[in-house]
Amino acid sequence: MDIVYHLVCMVGISSGLFWTRIEDVHPVNGPWTECYRLSRFWSHTWHQSFRRGLQIPSRFIARSIVRAPRGSLLSRQIQSYVAFALSGLYHWAAAKLAAPSESFARTFVFFILMPNILLLEDFVISFARERLNWHGPHWRTFGLLWAFLAMTTLAAGFVDDLVTHGLVTGFPALPFSPTCALLNLMVENRT
Repeated sequence: MDIVYHLVCMVGISSGLFWTRIEDVHPVNGPWTECYRLSRFWSHTWHQSFRRGLQIPSRFIARSIVRAPRGSLLSRQIQSYVAFALSGLYHWAAAKLAAPSESFARTFVFFILMPNILLLEDFVISFARERLNWHGPHWRTFGLLWAFLAMTTLAAGFVDDLVTHGLVTGFPALPFSPTCALLNLMVENRT
């Protein structure tokens, strides 16, 4: 996947079609060690090229329309809600185009739920730092576990929507997958 992206970047920069400076090109995915919070998963690791495209309208709404102070919790949350709403509409519409008779409700729910979970995460981290004095690099391990378990749980419906309707194929990357186990439990509970 990265080789195709790099070829597109080369064409985009040399032609001026997509980017005008090499500094504007970022890797598709950032390092996995940086996702020790859900917010860092989205801001540092997952689909960096898409994130940057969603930031432009999100920042515009937060700063120019709402006039939230830069760097404030309000600005951050407005940007999060707008970005996930736009991304959710994009993912839902793409899925509906591929399979118009399906609802893809769980896909939409995932994108509506995510900014709320990020807000909750901000409050929990703020409380833990201020009241419980949780600081230091050893909490990154806890954060990595939290982000992994949260994404495994929260994305189960979204992934199930895609796999069930054949939009993506499921293949095991490891001998045991917590996501696969969770999806199997969900299917067993439905019957």
